[in-house]
Amino acid sequence: MTPEWRIYGPMVRRPILVAALMAVALSASACGSSQARTSSRATATQGKVIATHCSAVSGGFRACTAFHRRGEVSRIERRQGSRWSVLLAAGRAPYPGDGWWRRVLPDPRDEMLLAEWSGECEVPFTYLITTDSLALHQVFPSQPVTALGWTSNGLARVKLLKPIHSSKTRAARPSGIYRVRPKGNVTRLERHVPPSLGC
Repeated sequence: MTPEWRIYGPMVRRPILVAALMAVALSASACGSSQARTSSRATATQGKVIATHCSAVSGGFRACTAFHRRGEVSRIERRQGSRWSVLLAAGRAPYPGDGWWRRVLPDPRDEMLLAEWSGECEVPFTYLITTDSLALHQVFPSQPVTALGWTSNGLARVKLLKPIHSSKTRAARPSGIYRVRPKGNVTRLERHVPPSLGC
């Protein structure tokens, strides 16, 4: 059985991350023999696979990524019985080949996913994804946001890492933990947190 690695924590630069994944991958195969394989076209474009990574399973969903020397091929998968099938293909990712799905968290009804994308310099962006139409809605567009989970009544919990300013001296949205409706509308600020430094 292939291990499922949870790599959360502080943001790190991609060469360090890939090196760490490569060390683990020497003793592991791909994310699973039953899952859909990375397409030959994507492999040819990105080059040789140097590491693979699957997130921890949450409610029957996970994210799997093949790391190449020139980028990543990342998808979201859903468990169906004993098998895994591709729910969101790599081509539907926000920036195909330039980033990867770090984690995916389903709502209590399995109708929505809260998915965190790790982009350039491992800056996180978070999306709400419907499991039927697979429409993506970014939470706080273009802002660094991490995915925390869901409330029992179906509100997503996210952390905005940096304040959003309406002017040079006024923050329209302070950094903090927010509750968000499935369509992306912010309901309220749960609590303030200090801004995070990053790239």
